[in-house]
Amino acid sequence: MSDRLKKLSFIKPSIKSIGLMLTAFMLVFCYTGVDLLEVLELRTYDMRIKAKPKLRKVDKVVIAAIDEKSLKELGRWPWSRYTIARLVNKLDRLGASTIALDIVFAEPETTISLKYLRMAKNEIALSGDNALAKAFKKSNKAILSMPALQRNETRFFSGLDHEKVNRSIKKHAYKAIRYRLHNPGEQRATTRTAYSMLVNLPMLEDAARYTGHIAIYPDADGKVRRTPLVLSYKNWFIPSADIQVVRAYTKANNLTLHITANSIEGIQIGKRFIQTDELGNMLINYNGPEKTVPTYSVSDILNNRIKKNALLNKIVLIGTTAKGIGDVRVTPYSAVYPGVEIRANIIDNLITGNYIYKPAWVILIDLSLILFFGVVLSWLLPKFGLGLSIAITILLLATHITMSFYTFNHYNLWFNLVYPVILILLLFINATVFKYFVTEMEKRRIKSAFKYYVPATIVEQVANNIEDLKLGGEKRELTVLFSDIRGFTAMSEKLGPEELVALLNYYLTKMTDVVFKYNGMLDKYIGDAIMAVYGAPVPRPDHASLACQTAIDMLVELKQLQLEWRNQQLPVMEIGIGINTGPMIVGNMGSNSKDLKKFNYTVIGDAVNLASRIEHLNKTYGSRILISEFTYQYAKDGLRHVREIDVAQVRGRKAEVKLYEILVEDLYETLDWLPDFNEAYRLFRNDKMAQAKKIFKKLVKEQQDPVSHYYLDRCK
Repeated sequence: MSDRLKKLSFIKPSIKSIGLMLTAFMLVFCYTGVDLLEVLELRTYDMRIKAKPKLRKVDKVVIAAIDEKSLKELGRWPWSRYTIARLVNKLDRLGASTIALDIVFAEPETTISLKYLRMAKNEIALSGDNALAKAFKKSNKAILSMPALQRNETRFFSGLDHEKVNRSIKKHAYKAIRYRLHNPGEQRATTRTAYSMLVNLPMLEDAARYTGHIAIYPDADGKVRRTPLVLSYKNWFIPSADIQVVRAYTKANNLTLHITANSIEGIQIGKRFIQTDELGNMLINYNGPEKTVPTYSVSDILNNRIKKNALLNKIVLIGTTAKGIGDVRVTPYSAVYPGVEIRANIIDNLITGNYIYKPAWVILIDLSLILFFGVVLSWLLPKFGLGLSIAITILLLATHITMSFYTFNHYNLWFNLVYPVILILLLFINATVFKYFVTEMEKRRIKSAFKYYVPATIVEQVANNIEDLKLGGEKRELTVLFSDIRGFTAMSEKLGPEELVALLNYYLTKMTDVVFKYNGMLDKYIGDAIMAVYGAPVPRPDHASLACQTAIDMLVELKQLQLEWRNQQLPVMEIGIGINTGPMIVGNMGSNSKDLKKFNYTVIGDAVNLASRIEHLNKTYGSRILISEFTYQYAKDGLRHVREIDVAQVRGRKAEVKLYEILVEDLYETLDWLPDFNEAYRLFRNDKMAQAKKIFKKLVKEQQDPVSHYYLDRCK
């Protein structure tokens, strides 16, 4: 007993020391930021946004949507500026308080519409630009937008007039800047910087009330969670168009930028103060998923199909929501969230003050929580057993997560969730592993003692037999085949357990026979899927050809099975097959524990994963057998009917992979149409969509070819 106590007294300080060391590391990580953990924290932000109680109804902002309905009734985009002018005039008559255009008018439109001449009667005929400028000036409600350009967006620079850009930005930049500094000239706040701006026509900017930037900078994972309310260009600070909208709506003459030290403090619109982060960003408090903001089709507005006072005293945002032309972004709610609705949420946040914020002092709270959890758990966990340690850990986790969500939901404060949670888990694992290590040392000592009570010959015999099975492997060029049943879940719902198992076993038996026929190694069954390896354990130079021939015979065998199932009135299944060739590790993988030796002869590696990904892509193209370009290079001489169908970015790989489909002659009446597909595919790859579309359409109609159907949709 005394020895055991000595061991435990030795181990407890070690647990505390490592716990405090982990706490110190986590404090540094939280202060400096770790990319992976920061991305995880952003995901928790999304969870908190979605978990928020239902926000109040958006009642001050509406969207005039350039949607599919409007395009159908008013013609394809872009519309004539007479149409935009007509819309602005209509919104003005309907009582809109502010009209914000999420559209850029960088190029002139000089044509004169005959329809406008008839409407103008005795007025002087105006060009489209003049008509729009007249509408802006008459309403005095228009807020224009100018996108920020970065150095890599060279396609816009040839059309930029730098004198015009400077004139526009100087006109709309912040005039009032309040510094909380002793020497403002010596320090300058750090903000997002634009290389240049894509500005509107001078006549339109002069006629509009205000203009602002519409720059969007997604976070590291591509989602839009914040908006820059101020942008720097040369020596100017430019307000966002949404700030200008609120300025016009609240009839605030003053717009002041507050700067402290080397950071942005906030923006004052009249008496309203908007707090930002140090870069001048505001976190967006999304009111909900797409179409949470009231939205009216432009065609309905122009044709008097909306309620009488629907737009009275409202901020109206004019922007595109049609999927084909719309500015869509990735947000916490959706991967195709209309950009104009993001702006509507921002404007609503600015007006109501209901935005998320993370002031500079929040980092002090985050660091204090990490220090508190680190010290408390490093001191407590070594003192208690596993059960109580689990209870303490769960209690602290639940408390921290609950408080983080509560402050986010009720006070719009964003406290860090990831760093404290990871530290709590690490401290628990640290204590548990050490205690487990002590327990295992005690068990090994007891097992060692038992050797004196068991004949040594038995121990040696068992040891000798187990040593024949070794863990390890070697790198070899092999081919892997994956096959999977399509619609297995739906089929399982139609059959009883006994029928389902019998049907599946019969199918797997037939398919396995085909694998063995071509010297394949059945690696494993994965539910209803089959994984087979070619070229191992016995090397075969023709492993790629064997795998391809297996796939062809599998479909031939499946055709016979389908006839049997139809005759027996059983569900008929389809399969998809994916094949890839490449370097992989082959050998015994598993556990080498003295208590339990269990392993499996298998293959691992990126080439194996690619084969599985390729098999899944059959669902995308409607194909049955897909092979990679690597398999094709090895087996092409033995393949009669094969076609290239895509160059795809496969999940999990940076490089694109060329994909080929093997066509089984027995499953088609004729394959004479294959050259037509190849020609259409060539045209598609050369961006000759119209010509490709005609051929694909013909193949879909005459041959019901699913791959042609896929490309027809892509052409559209």
